[in-house]
Amino acid sequence: MVKGPSGVPHCRIANKIDILSEVNQSIGYDFYISAMTGQGIDTLLRHIGERAREASDSAREILPFRERHVHLINQASAHTETALSDTAMPLELRAEELRLAADALGRITGRIDPEDLLDSIFSQFCIGK
Repeated sequence: MVKGPSGVPHCRIANKIDILSEVNQSIGYDFYISAMTGQGIDTLLRHIGERAREASDSAREILPFRERHVHLINQASAHTETALSDTAMPLELRAEELRLAADALGRITGRIDPEDLLDSIFSQFCIGK
């Protein structure tokens, strides 16, 4: 895993290894998968799970104090658990579950759209007419 220009760790993933005659591992990908056959997906999902556990271990002492944050953390957890545990689910649906988890976490960290922000403001504060 490497850090990108913004300093955020990320993984480079090579897809379609099922149709490549020879996988050139010197290119520097972290994971080699086939979305068609599922080859390498389990390894990638294990890695994502480990990174999530590491992140949660380092954040155990940080407790959310807003009801909205607790709700969003529960949503993210449920979506992540579905993506990791339901191996019969098609890969695109598992990816969507991970996207929904990331979206829920993004709402906590401030990456939300203006409509969501307005909904949040009006739902939590009494604003007179």
